[in-house]
Amino acid sequence: MDRLENNKYSPSSYKADERYLLTSKLMCCDCGALMVGEGGTSHSGKVYHYYKCVSDKKKHGCRRKSVRKNAIEELVMRKTVQSVFECNAMDSLVKHLMMWQAKENTAVSMQKP
Repeated sequence: MDRLENNKYSPSSYKADERYLLTSKLMCCDCGALMVGEGGTSHSGKVYHYYKCVSDKKKHGCRRKSVRKNAIEELVMRKTVQSVFECNAMDSLVKHLMMWQAKENTAVSMQKP
């Protein structure tokens, strides 16, 4: 049952040896379709990993070139970390975390089972 639940959003992910962190989160800037992780092997045997527009995959006319996996994942991670650690963002995160923590019930029940 767990496999069905996991595959609901990414049905082919269990087959992949490589993890594509941005599959179903990355959108094509030309046509707006999702971009999905793909891999391929050249005639020399070198393995390539990249993200490809679903419209291009299904031959629906998108001309967006594939994007190298490592390059786009590194860029997204760098920008995410940079924006999280900005002073304003960090202050806002701390404020919200403190509010959630204050709402949490920390009372320990003394009832016997």
